[in-house]
Amino acid sequence: MSAQGLELQHVGYKKMTKVILNDISVKIPLGRLVVLLGENGVGKTTLMRVISDLNKGYQGKVCLNGVSDERRKSLISFSDNLSSFRSKISLNDVIAFYQQGYPDFDLQRVNELLNFMRIDPLQRLGSLSKGNREKFVIALTLARRTRLYLLDEPLSGVDIFSRDKIISSLVKWIDNDSLLLISTHHLSELEQVIDDVLILKDQTMLEYRNVEDIRQQEGLSVEEYYRQTYLEH
Repeated sequence: MSAQGLELQHVGYKKMTKVILNDISVKIPLGRLVVLLGENGVGKTTLMRVISDLNKGYQGKVCLNGVSDERRKSLISFSDNLSSFRSKISLNDVIAFYQQGYPDFDLQRVNELLNFMRIDPLQRLGSLSKGNREKFVIALTLARRTRLYLLDEPLSGVDIFSRDKIISSLVKWIDNDSLLLISTHHLSELEQVIDDVLILKDQTMLEYRNVEDIRQQEGLSVEEYYRQTYLEH
């Protein structure tokens, strides 16, 4: 693989003496929508934080488009729970903060996303329902023009109708020269738009597999394959 993409080389992470991630190696090219799977507590969020260089002290190497040091942060848009913002702040003020903090933040794109998700930017952050707050986070994350987007369980509070609408449009919002890695428990709904699956088990990578290969070679849906593979190992 060329340098254009995400590469993990023997990545591990410990918290105190507890192993959270162990010896994860994978190469993912740009232009892919990848779902990150695994049971709760297996290390999915930690892996995203390591990739983003938010969790320091990891072992191994993380490289994005040839950049392996902390400069790769500028190439990554990671979903934020917005806990650092006051509840009285307006969504427009949060957007202004993102504009100031990220040169690649696209105001037109975030407005298109908010309109698509039917969210009024004049609202206060604290007035949003859990589902609308998560939709706002998705909009902020995807509004940056960057190389890697990380969405950590972004749809857990979103109603099924909005979830279907957002999922079906994910491909539209991700450029061919970018990569989206999303952790979720809504695999069956995402199945029609994802390209690859990355499965974690016992703090390490169980498999990285192309979705079309799973369907053609195994004759299974991605969810069926995930369940079967997870139980067999």
